[in-house]
Amino acid sequence: MKIFTLLLALCCFASVVAQENRVTISGKVTDASDGSALPGVSIVEKGTTSGGSSDLNGAFSLSVRPGATLVFSFVGYKPAEIVVGSQTQIDVALLQDVVQLGDIVVVGYGTQEKKDVTGALASLNNREFKDQPTTNVAANLQGKMAGVNITSTSGTPGAALNVSIRGATNPLYVVDGIPMISESNSSLSTSYDLDGNSVGSGQAVSSISDINPNDIESVEVLKDASAAAIYGSRAANGVVLITTKRGKSGKTQFNFNHYSGLQQPTRKIKFMNSQQMIDLVEEARANDLARYNADNSVFGAGFDPSVLTDPLHYSNTGVSTNWVDEVLRVAPISNYEVSANGGNEKTKFYTGGTYFDQSGIVINSAYRRLSARLNLDHQVNDKFSIGVNFSVAHSRNRRSFNDNTYTGIITNALGADPLMPPYDADGNYSDYTLYHTSWLSDNPMKSAQSRA
Repeated sequence: MKIFTLLLALCCFASVVAQENRVTISGKVTDASDGSALPGVSIVEKGTTSGGSSDLNGAFSLSVRPGATLVFSFVGYKPAEIVVGSQTQIDVALLQDVVQLGDIVVVGYGTQEKKDVTGALASLNNREFKDQPTTNVAANLQGKMAGVNITSTSGTPGAALNVSIRGATNPLYVVDGIPMISESNSSLSTSYDLDGNSVGSGQAVSSISDINPNDIESVEVLKDASAAAIYGSRAANGVVLITTKRGKSGKTQFNFNHYSGLQQPTRKIKFMNSQQMIDLVEEARANDLARYNADNSVFGAGFDPSVLTDPLHYSNTGVSTNWVDEVLRVAPISNYEVSANGGNEKTKFYTGGTYFDQSGIVINSAYRRLSARLNLDHQVNDKFSIGVNFSVAHSRNRRSFNDNTYTGIITNALGADPLMPPYDADGNYSDYTLYHTSWLSDNPMKSAQSRA
């Protein structure tokens, strides 16, 4: 009994000592910039879970250990740590958290922190596609943005790319705040099936192709309805925000960039020569006719070689034409760029010019672009600034009719008769109707000359 009484006394004494070793700290939390009270600020004794928060007037009162450190944190402000020491009254002024430029992204109605809109948009800056030899702005986005799918509907130089945002195609493009008309106005944008029905996915073109990719500072894709709502119904399929480069204060910097290269198919289909084709047709015809004339009383034992002299069947011309080799080529590509930027604290500028020349691997196809841009910013005073965004582009897209459809150049070349020479005796394109290629639209090389 005496031992129990002694233990109880010791516990009571320890409790009294613990209570005596805690002090009450009170104070107020304000905004360091304007002195306004900050309600709801989290206040925690460092190293413990003990704490509280400030009231509507920014006031607080906590019981803590002497010498404790209090951690003050609030959304949009930098956290602060205060050592209590012997103080009983502590007033704290929190500094606003200045977001770094790299954490800012452009949205339809201004800018926001990237972490707050991660699901609503995808963002790329110039560092992620700098100096890449891409010919189209959309090509820089391939494989780099979640929920954004980029596909090519045509290999024609200068052809538009199909941008799909969460399954919806044809988004709205906004360049430096100005909506662009990006729909294709090409008469070759539609292709047709065997029954003559329109199936789309032809040779679409887009004004976005006229923008020099290296003039771009950043690209943001708005995927969420709320982020794109400011643009109305035009943003139903998503929005692609393009921000071009601006001038920076300091000594004027000049840049020159050039690349050149050659393009060619990485792999070609191997075709039969003329004799191999004749042998195969002879065998096929003999097998087919035997089904209807088992005793050979009408057609004889097999294929009649006399049809080789009939121009409406197979004219044995002695040539063996590989039509794919005839319509494809090794094609050069080159790009020249020059730019300058600079200025002072008041006035900044960026200007650049580009000449791009790409020949297609299909004969008589090419795309050339000449563009220039000037971005000028002037800060009149603390509250007023003016800016000029000026760009001009001239492009020439040399395309061949139906080069991306069932009756196009490549399809014709794949099925053309190797017995048909490219040219006749007079140097003109051979007439395909004189050979066993009546399902084709024309001599493949002649088709390549039909421009649009």
